[in-house]
Amino acid sequence: MKICKMRIVDIHTHNSNADNALISVAPQKLPLHSLNSYSVGLHPWDTTSVTDSDLEALKTAALQNNVYAIGECGIDKLRGASLEIQKKIFEYHIQLSEDLCKPLIIHQVKSLDEIFFYRKKYSPSQRWLIHGFRGNLLTAKQLLNSGIEFSLGSNFVPEILQIMPMKSLFLESDDSSCFSALLCKVAKILNKSEQELEQLLVENNHSFLNV
Repeated sequence: MKICKMRIVDIHTHNSNADNALISVAPQKLPLHSLNSYSVGLHPWDTTSVTDSDLEALKTAALQNNVYAIGECGIDKLRGASLEIQKKIFEYHIQLSEDLCKPLIIHQVKSLDEIFFYRKKYSPSQRWLIHGFRGNLLTAKQLLNSGIEFSLGSNFVPEILQIMPMKSLFLESDDSSCFSALLCKVAKILNKSEQELEQLLVENNHSFLNV
């Protein structure tokens, strides 16, 4: 039985005190009895010394009732362990996502080719979300056409909202504290009130997180 407060607007943050958000944490930092909602994963930046016990800790944490997604995880070609190690750890997250029927939240830097490869390889039943997408219209279309969704942060390209299916709109604060400004900006572009946008985000979040 799930125990979170349910209302989620910010789909990805590292602010452990955030309200109405999906809080991304490492397995060892997951609060076991919190009523907040969490995603759990091994960040690519932290892959240089991952052990089998770390992977077991991830699996154990992912089973908790207050964990609704796997990640953030992924591949970063500028930071972290070697590409081969990051690939293996990413695949572990993909399999965990499928086994537990929890969506996958992805960190990617210069690794879209690899993300597309694994999407094709696994044909996952769970939804994939690339967080903090800053790419252009062409890349956004490629992602959406492949079935990969993405969330927008403070540095998004405004034109993307022109092609974004409203059912796939997700906003995030990540490591920033300016989510309210982001919400206001997007609401104005979409010609919606902030309350209307919040309600849309809640519905999209619930659908994505299977709650």
